[in-house]
Amino acid sequence: MSLPPAWFDPAEATGLLIPFAIYYALHDALVKPMPGNAMAPSLAESWSASPDGLTYEFVLRQGVRFHNGDPLTADDVKFSFERYRGVSAKVLKERHPEASADAGIHLARSRFLL
Repeated sequence: MSLPPAWFDPAEATGLLIPFAIYYALHDALVKPMPGNAMAPSLAESWSASPDGLTYEFVLRQGVRFHNGDPLTADDVKFSFERYRGVSAKVLKERHPEASADAGIHLARSRFLL
């Protein structure tokens, strides 16, 4: 069995179910659904949302490293957010053209403005 290269890149998510099994095995997210919990901590140890649901702040888990040993930082989260071109990217950009990720808060925090 061969896999399309795009299936290894969550920024190119097509919305098909099969690639998500690959993403889940190879990549991690700030939060993710787990049994009995619609959104559970993962790379983020905690998060908060503004009352209007347009600003989200994530506190990154300490000690997380990439496969090459580099630490995970808010700059990495910002890069991934800005790089996303998957199935929902068009809707996100149409509904929230001002959406951005701010890594300047602190190396261990990342804020998303929708």
